[in-house]
Amino acid sequence: MEKVKASLKIPSSLDWSDPDPCKWTKVGCLDNRVTRIQIGKLNVGGTLPPELRNLSELSTFEVMNNQITGPLPSLAGLSKLQEANLHNNNFSSFPSDFFSGLTSLVHVFLDYNPFEPWEIPESVTDAKTLQTFSATGANIKGRIPGFFNFDTFSQLRVLHLAMNNLEGELPNGLAGTSIESFWVNGQRLNGTIDVIQNMSSLTEVWLHGNQFSGPLPDFSMLTGLQNLSLRDNQFTGVVPASLINLKSLFVVNLTNNELQGPTPKFADNVIVDMRAGSNRFCLDDPGVACDDRVNILLSILEPVGYPQTFADNWKGNDPCNNWLGVACAQGNIVSILFAKKGLTGTISSNFAKLTSLTTLDLSGNNLTGTIPVELTTLPKLTKLDVSNNRLYGKLPPFRQNVVLVTEGNPDIGKDKAPTPDGKSPGGSSSGGSSSGSKKSNTGTVVGSVIGGVGGLSLLALGIFLYARKGKRTSRVQSPTTVVIHPHHSGDQEGVKITVAGSSVNGGSETFSHTSSGPSDMHMVEAGNMLLLMANIQLKQDWQEHLGIWRQITGRVTTKVDVFSFGVILMEMITGRKALDETQPEESLHLVTWFRRMHLNKETFRKAIDETIQPDEETLASISTVSELAGHCCAREPYQRPDMSHVVNVLSSLAELWKPAELDTDDEFAIDYDMSLPQVLKKWQAFENSDESSSFLASTDTTQTSIPCRPSGFADSFASADAR
Repeated sequence: MEKVKASLKIPSSLDWSDPDPCKWTKVGCLDNRVTRIQIGKLNVGGTLPPELRNLSELSTFEVMNNQITGPLPSLAGLSKLQEANLHNNNFSSFPSDFFSGLTSLVHVFLDYNPFEPWEIPESVTDAKTLQTFSATGANIKGRIPGFFNFDTFSQLRVLHLAMNNLEGELPNGLAGTSIESFWVNGQRLNGTIDVIQNMSSLTEVWLHGNQFSGPLPDFSMLTGLQNLSLRDNQFTGVVPASLINLKSLFVVNLTNNELQGPTPKFADNVIVDMRAGSNRFCLDDPGVACDDRVNILLSILEPVGYPQTFADNWKGNDPCNNWLGVACAQGNIVSILFAKKGLTGTISSNFAKLTSLTTLDLSGNNLTGTIPVELTTLPKLTKLDVSNNRLYGKLPPFRQNVVLVTEGNPDIGKDKAPTPDGKSPGGSSSGGSSSGSKKSNTGTVVGSVIGGVGGLSLLALGIFLYARKGKRTSRVQSPTTVVIHPHHSGDQEGVKITVAGSSVNGGSETFSHTSSGPSDMHMVEAGNMLLLMANIQLKQDWQEHLGIWRQITGRVTTKVDVFSFGVILMEMITGRKALDETQPEESLHLVTWFRRMHLNKETFRKAIDETIQPDEETLASISTVSELAGHCCAREPYQRPDMSHVVNVLSSLAELWKPAELDTDDEFAIDYDMSLPQVLKKWQAFENSDESSSFLASTDTTQTSIPCRPSGFADSFASADAR
């Protein structure tokens, strides 16, 4: 305490003259040990000494609203500290180990200090009893850490990070937390705010002054929300009724966005900041409905996420007044021309409500799903162009005079939906049982799965493995047998999957899984089949990402496949197993360890497999893949991307991942000047060739439906050939 006294400039109002610090003003003791220092708002100057951390019984430390300068000393090890009020001073820097060992910390206030730029350190996770973390205007940089989640901070009620230099998206881990007051306003945050809809304890949300975009989420679960500030962002779409009708709402601010549809009319007791003309509402009168044509067009945009380009160009209440992509005749909409507008999502059946429509052009986008049968009811339709999308399914029965353009959709005309990566499903295009196919006579339907996945996802993975410099990470070294048998149980039909291979120590590894029926077929889709073929911690991964998931949820979905795919990416980046019992408890599970290591650049560099030795350019690519891996392994299934997004990310990096030296002697090596679909066709042609038959006859097993790996794949992928 004498060190504290010597470092601070104590005003005359504080009597700190007694030799016994327990008798000093604003200092409290218990059993002659200092437990409280409460000198806030007393015009205290000077600095805080590092010896402060030696006050091991300190539970309350208040120095807020003073003029204290210099670096903030670490309080690491003060295990009894419950409250630290440090806001409104002039501290110059924040120590990264500040929170280490603060296992009793409940409230911390760091607001309005001119710290040098700093990132929220992982050491804050030591304070699992934290209820308030407030650091507004504290010069924080980087992203909002993913460890602000319910698993780590189940008691967190206040998270104030406003007026800093944060960027990126809101972390998915916020969903399900008990946070009541959430401030992140005045920064460079972007993306959607969908995570908000699952923060059911919220009473106050300040998101204004960022770059958030997309439609507003469903607010029906936020039954206690009172104060919502969304102004000065880029939100689009219609204000949802779940917000307008929220009975708890007291203040709402929507000014300066690109919201569309009717101007919302809130209850009379709600204070509304929604300046006229600051959005894209059809009319300025609250509660007045838009023109029916406007309502239909906006409903059509809902399945594609209300793209900002339309919000920028659709103004007023008359869609025939020079609206983007809309052509009219005598006040009736006759043409919708949305070609190459970057649309992602599905085709709305509400196009059928535009009864004067003659031309509908949706070509050159990224649309999925099927063509709605409702479009066949359009009485004047003469042309429908859906070419170059990712649509599937049988064509609805249009009239003979309708020109239907569908080229560039490889799955059009097939009953089955494409696999999650957007490639063609295997098996019969009529959707019949595989038991009647040629390959089922030998007891395998591997081809129906790999045919859709191998041509694109495996190629992307193989290219990435080049950066691994041939390192072997799999515990299974020799080729593995993957056999999928038709399975009958009572009236139900499914599949039985058997996997066998030789392990490093010379032993064998064999296990099986039997599905309960056709709905279980998801388990052999993209991610899980890749998991099997890659043989990465073979049995443990299968059990952890499939069996355990079934026990918890009772079902397996494509989102489990996406999770497994993310684990594979993490394993390739780090060279570690998904579950490594040789590691300490906190590093046992790869996914949780990877999330922690990815919080900042320095720890992430240490997590990368040392054999990669990345330069800055390679590191940038690996960072992109690591972001993707984290996205795939989000805790909630709905927060994970579709495999189509995964493929888009990996494909964009394919050019950077080309090996320096190619094996040009192999006829079936990867040609990097070919597109991925072209490579797939080349492999399929090889599969049907005489040479393929000769090759298969010479192998020990005959269960494969694709040729042996092309020579363009890294050696470490050799054990990943499914036979």
